[in-house]
Parts: sequence; C-alpha cells; structure tokens
Amino acid sequence: MVHDEPKKDAMMSVKNRVPDFSRNLWLTMGVFVVVAITFGFYAYVEKKVDRANELRLQSFLLADELRQSSDDLTRMVRTYAVTGDPVYKQHYQEILDIRDGKQPRPAAYGDIYWDLVLADNQRPRSRGQRASLLALMQQAGFTESEFARLAQSKANSDLLTRTEFAAMALIESSTPVAEANRLKANRMLNDVSYHQAKYHIMQPISEFYRMMDQRTLAAVHSSENMATLVRVMLAAFGLLLAFTMWRAYRALHATLGCSVDELQGRIARLGSGDFSTDIQVAQGMENSVLGWLSATQINLAQLDANRKQAEEELRLYKDHLEDEVQQRTADLVLARDAAEAANKAKSVFLSNMSHELRTPLNAILGFSGLLCKDTQLSKAQRDNLDIISRSGEHLLNLINDVLEMAKIEAGRMALACAPLDLGDLVRDVADMMQLRAQEKGLRLLIDQASNFPRYIKGDEARLRQILINLVGNAVKFTQQGGVTVRFRLKSNDAQHHLQIEIEDSGIGISDENQQQLFKPFVQLGKQAADNMGSGLGLTITRQFVQLMGGTISVKSTQGVGSVFLVELPVDKIEAEDISALEKIKTEEIVGLAPGQPVLRILIVEDQLENQLLLTQQMNRIGLAVKVAGNGEEGVQLFQSWQPQLIWMDRRMPVMDGLDATKAIRKLPG
Repeated sequence: MVHDEPKKDAMMSVKNRVPDFSRNLWLTMGVFVVVAITFGFYAYVEKKVDRANELRLQSFLLADELRQSSDDLTRMVRTYAVTGDPVYKQHYQEILDIRDGKQPRPAAYGDIYWDLVLADNQRPRSRGQRASLLALMQQAGFTESEFARLAQSKANSDLLTRTEFAAMALIESSTPVAEANRLKANRMLNDVSYHQAKYHIMQPISEFYRMMDQRTLAAVHSSENMATLVRVMLAAFGLLLAFTMWRAYRALHATLGCSVDELQGRIARLGSGDFSTDIQVAQGMENSVLGWLSATQINLAQLDANRKQAEEELRLYKDHLEDEVQQRTADLVLARDAAEAANKAKSVFLSNMSHELRTPLNAILGFSGLLCKDTQLSKAQRDNLDIISRSGEHLLNLINDVLEMAKIEAGRMALACAPLDLGDLVRDVADMMQLRAQEKGLRLLIDQASNFPRYIKGDEARLRQILINLVGNAVKFTQQGGVTVRFRLKSNDAQHHLQIEIEDSGIGISDENQQQLFKPFVQLGKQAADNMGSGLGLTITRQFVQLMGGTISVKSTQGVGSVFLVELPVDKIEAEDISALEKIKTEEIVGLAPGQPVLRILIVEDQLENQLLLTQQMNRIGLAVKVAGNGEEGVQLFQSWQPQLIWMDRRMPVMDGLDATKAIRKLPG
C-alpha cells in the first residue's frame, strides 16, 4: 500500500493536467471565434464607410448633372441664336431627351461630354439604357426635402425651355434670318428675366448641396466612429487571443513534459525500432506523457531483447529448412530443364522430320505427275498412279499440319502482311472446293456483300489456309444439302473487320463436343475418324485467326448443321498498291518462242531426286538447266555461268541457301 500511493498521486497529477490543457484549449478556441466575428464586423463597418462615401459622391454627381444640363442648354441655345447652325439646336434637343429619358444615356455622362461632341459632332462614348434624371434621383435614396429641391430645380429648368424654344422659333421665322429677329432673340436669352430664371434653377440645387452634404457627412462620420470602435475591440481581443494561446501552450508543455517537436522525435525513434536509447525526463516531469513514454521504452527494450533471442532460434531452424528447400528446388529445376529440353527437341525433331519427309513426298508427287503427262499408260496403271498421288497428297497434308503445329508451339510463326486480291483468293478456294462438293452432290454457294473489300492487306497464305480448312471441313462432314460461305465487311471510324461465315447442312456438333472442338488431335465421333483427318486443322485455324488479331466461334445443332464465324481486322490498301497488284496479275509466264535466247536456270539442291524432278520439269518447257549440290557450288556456278534465275534450297550441307544467297548478292553487279 505504501508503494502504491506515489503511483496513484502521479496518475491523479496527470489526470489533472489533461483537463487543464483542455480548458485552456477551448478557451483559446472561443477567443479565436470572437476575434473572427469581430474582424468580420470590422470588415462590414469599413464597407459601410465606403458605401457612405460612395452615396455622398453619387448624390453630388446627380445634382451636378442637373446643373450642368441647364448650363449646356443655355450654351447651345445662345450659340444657335448667334450662328444659326442647326447642329446646336440638335444638341439642345438631345440634351433634353437624355435628361427626360427619351434617348439612351451615354456612358460616364457625368464627365465632360458636350465639349467633346462640339468639335466633330461625333459621340465619344457608347450608349446605355434610357433613364430620366428624376428617376435616377428617386433611386439615389434622397430625403423628401432633398428630392423636392431637385424636382423644383428640374421644373424651373423645364419652364425656362419655353423661353429658349421661343427664341429659336424667332430665329427661324424668316429666311434668311432677319437681323432684328436675331437681336431680339439674343435679348430674350440674356435679359434680366432669363438670368432670374437661371437663379431659380441654381438656388434649389445649392440648397440641396447644403442639405445633402450635412446628411451624408454625418453618415460618413458615424460609420468612421463605429469603425474606430471596432478596431479597438479587435486589438483587445487579439491581445486576449495571444494570452490564451500562451496559457494553452504552457498547459500543453506541462502535460507532454517537453516540446511537441522533441516528443515527436522520441516517438519516431521508437516507431523506427530503436528501443535501446534511453529517454531522459527532466526533473518534475516524471508524471507527464514523456515520463510514460520513457516507461514504455524500457518495456519495449525488454520485449525487443526477447524477440531477438526468438529470431535467432528461428534463424537456426530456417537455415535447416532452407538447405532442404534448396535441394528440392535444384531437383525441380533439373526436371524442368529436362522437360524444356525434351519439348524443344520434340519441336526440332518434328521440323527436321517434316522436312525430310516432304522431300521424298514431293519427288513422288512430281514424278507421278510427269508420268501421267508424258507417258502412255493403261487404265490400271493410271488408276494406280492416281492412288499413289492421292495418298501422297494426304500424307503431305498431315505432315504440313504437324509442321505448322511445331512452328506454333516453338513460337516461330510470323505473319507476312502484304497487299492481296481477296476476290481472286476467294475464287481460287471456291474452284478448289467446288470439285469436292460436286463429287458428293453438294451445292457450294459464295455470298459476297455489296461492301465486300476486294483489295486488303494481310497474310494471303494464312488466310487461304483458314478458308481451305473451314470450307473443306464443311464439305467433308456434309452428306446432303450444301455449304454457303458469306463475306461481309463491318466498319467503324477506327477499323474494318472482315466477317466470314461458313454454314453447312451437315451432321452438326453436340454442345459437349463443341467444348473440345479446337483442341489439338481431337476427332469427334466415328465419322470424323473415318475421314482420316489429323485432328489439327481447326487448332491451326484458331491459332492463325488469333495471330491475325481476330476471333473464331461456332454455333451448331446435331442433325441440322453448323455455322463457323470468323472475324478478322483488315486494312484497305491505297490506289498505288492496287495498281501494282493489277500489274502483277497481267504479267504471264509464257514459253520461249523459236529464235529467242534460252533462259538459263541454276538449281541449287542437295537431294538427287529433287534435282532430277526439277531438271525434267524445266527441260519440258525448253529451259537451260545446271545443277549444284550445295550453296558453295551454287556460288561458283553463278560466277562462271551467270544464270537469269536461281532455284535455291534452304537446308544444304557445306553452305546453306541463305548464306549462298547473301554471298551472291555481294558479288559485283
């Protein structure tokens, strides 16, 4: 109990300090609000002083305008009586009309105006709204007695205009002006009666000046006195605010035990994890926030020491686990590298094998074609050759599909974007597929929309393969009815999209099989397997469409048919590209006429069967042929023989086709 008493006293001391600071803070806030209100009232009073001065000036200007208009009228009528110039009568009437609100008031009319007009009869300022002078005086806030003086002066001025109009009428009574009339008119405008009338105009204005001056000056002095009083109050409340802020600061310092900056630095050090530095507390501040922070620092230092000990124990355990994880990771990396190497080897193997298989297949197909064209064969022999050709073409298609998939998986597939004649491409595919459709008794329809783009930019080979695969599949799986191929162009401001729709009346595809349709090596149903496909056609087609930035989808109902929809972004080509395409199509390869020089063809090919096939095909059309077995021999033969055309293979021993082509292009000429 004895040791607990100081702690209780300390807690009570801190609890007492916090309300003391709060009271000082709230008091400071209250004084600040009072200062703000007083300042706002001071601004209002200053504005009131400005408004009183403004009204005072405006009142003087309106009364002065009445006086000035009377003087201007007198000046214009007297000048007219002397000169007879009608422009002064015009000015006289215009002054009356402006004063009575019959004509718009010029801008800044209270300033010098008619002296500027007299020089060239040009109005120096723009016109505003119509407003009579009496109406403006009524709006100015004059007292009844003040306004009565101005109204009386205005009435007297209007009365004097009768005399002035009579004088102008006398001038105009004879043509030319009789000198006697001019003298009489001048006497009317300068006699005692006229000056007495002017006195009756100016005397009420003078009384108005005196009355208005007393009233407005009193209002200005009242506002200025109020502003002085508010300034004194504002200064007093400002001093009170400074005093309460000082008291609040002292109370805050006593509560915190130090300055705010020092406390913030201590807290930031603890927040950064530095628990080892002791917090020094000044004498008498043990029960402040800084004292509590010092106690917290001691506890945190102890906890930090315990944490470091636990971390050391955990580190030793983690080292053991990391060694085991590293070992297993190394095993996984070896397995991954082996798998990647196997996958790469598979792609290289497929590429190499496809090349090696296509070389003899091309020879088989080529020599079969030569036998059919150049050899007299029996029907049985020709049928056997047809079987060989069809089997070879089927095997070549399978190899091409496998090679395309190998390129796609290896990431070596690239587009060749160039101008192309889409109309010719569609006709070629239609002619090719028409024969297959006729063999099965099917109709093949090509539907081209009116906006069908004949010339576009794209990869002609890939687009041709997409059409052949999709139309070929439609013909393959349709037994009756037909196939319709539709072409549409969907355009917007940014881009054109070619829509290709292939609709058939075939066997259709179930919803379950549609999910597997574009996966590789998938053949759906017995009929698909009987057609001896590779199961890669639709997979390759989808890869080509996606590579072109397009989409492909299918809608199908079993027993009714299927619809494949392809949408590809395309670019229309310029007129010069169209002209170039048309020129290329008009150029035909023709046979050599008798007497023409023989065209020299260099064949660079390492496969003997390909050498023989190409040589026979070239000789059939009368071309001179020489053969090189590799790229190095090809370069030498080119230098010595100078052929016009080179048939260059790519993959050859000693020097491949690409290196040989580069070497030939570097030769002189």
